[in-house]
Amino acid sequence: MSQYQLRIHIDRGEIWAVYDTPVIDGAVTEPVPLTNDPLRLRTISTLEAWLRRDEYLYGTMPPGTTGIVPDTVEVLGRHLYELMLSNDVGKRLQTAVAEVPKGETLDVHIIFGEEADRYATLPWELLHMPDDLNADGYFLATETKLVLSRHLNPPIEQETRVRHGSLVRVMLVNAIPQDTPGFDKENGVFTDLTAALGQKAEWLQVYTANAWDEDFISTTLSKTPADIVHIVGVCRATASGSLLLVPDPASETGTTWLNADRIVSTLTGEPDTVPQLVVLHLCERHQTKGDTQPFSENFERLAPSLIKENVAAVVAMQYPMARETAVPFLTHFYSLLADAKPIGHAVQLARRRMFTEHRERRFFGTPVLYMQSFDGSLINTQPAAAATKPPPPPPPAPPATAPSRETPQQLVLDTIEGYLLLEEDDPDGPSELVQEVTVWVRQTSWPPTFAAAWQTLRLRARNDQRPELQPLYRTISRALRERW
Repeated sequence: MSQYQLRIHIDRGEIWAVYDTPVIDGAVTEPVPLTNDPLRLRTISTLEAWLRRDEYLYGTMPPGTTGIVPDTVEVLGRHLYELMLSNDVGKRLQTAVAEVPKGETLDVHIIFGEEADRYATLPWELLHMPDDLNADGYFLATETKLVLSRHLNPPIEQETRVRHGSLVRVMLVNAIPQDTPGFDKENGVFTDLTAALGQKAEWLQVYTANAWDEDFISTTLSKTPADIVHIVGVCRATASGSLLLVPDPASETGTTWLNADRIVSTLTGEPDTVPQLVVLHLCERHQTKGDTQPFSENFERLAPSLIKENVAAVVAMQYPMARETAVPFLTHFYSLLADAKPIGHAVQLARRRMFTEHRERRFFGTPVLYMQSFDGSLINTQPAAAATKPPPPPPPAPPATAPSRETPQQLVLDTIEGYLLLEEDDPDGPSELVQEVTVWVRQTSWPPTFAAAWQTLRLRARNDQRPELQPLYRTISRALRERW
């Protein structure tokens, strides 16, 4: 995990950032309201709809030409920046990028709260940053000095480590209909990827499921747990949820759309065999007449459901990826993991290569990385000999008088006590109201992390609009934010 961290929080119509460096501990920007600009949101949605047609349009154009108008991706990315980051958070991001020393990286974590669904579906990977030193600006997802990832709130602080030493187990699942005409190209992606990864036997153990068979997949995972499950398929986002295209001999078309939540239940049904990384590989699908939702394929919206079920990281394709692009990208991505790169770094570097090779296309913005924790090292970087050394002896027990670790509840109580001391000189101060808040603090079951405790306090402050207490709530809020 990098020593330079910028955590951008989005929740309840507000955005704020927390910045950490070796010399700055938890510098917080004040929450600011997100811009309510329906026209800009509609513009982003319309431009993104064109990008979903990129592969189809590209295939209909003469060689050497592009399907979409050049700069479409950049224009979309600038609209996204103006909508979300034309504020103090954007200024903090620009400052943080400028302050990263050579050889270091800045981890940019975008953390979505429970009331941020509207913004979580935006294509953050296409965000285009202005730059005073570079008139053209740059895409956040292609900078090698940055690592961009998405998180749910609150993130879980745990390390992602492979179970089997340095050998990574990968289960490749082909969810593409195989006996239905018209899917040869999609099945070719699975064939090519299996062959490419099969050549990496020195660090990959690959086994396959050649069809979407839930019983076979769950049984195989229980017998041979996989570190990575890689699903090749077609998924569609609808208002009621995500749908996976699977074979159906009884259907007139030979296929049907299955509730994609079945992917979640199949992979996470046994807590002891939940994979650490799931790759949701979205194939380009041929559009046919009568298709009621053309160009609506999207695997990204399934990722949060997997994260909530304890999958440590998910790489999901938010746009279809053609055979010629997908296999080189994924082979490079897995090679970076084999070199002990953290998942975030592997995704970012693979995005950068796609951007370099296909500058006018939106390929680099296709992979979306969701993570549970801020660390994503899949492979243990210790040499084998070091891994076999006995663990060091435990540190001596602290003296009986050593203070216990500060809890969020204790911090809140201490902050209130300090607030009351400052209030003693004010005869009109709301002492009784403060005591009422103190009783609430003592009776409340507080979450274990300061970030989650801050959310608890914000909910209380929103429900308690008495102006006399707002200075107290702001004081406690600052104290909690300074701790995470």
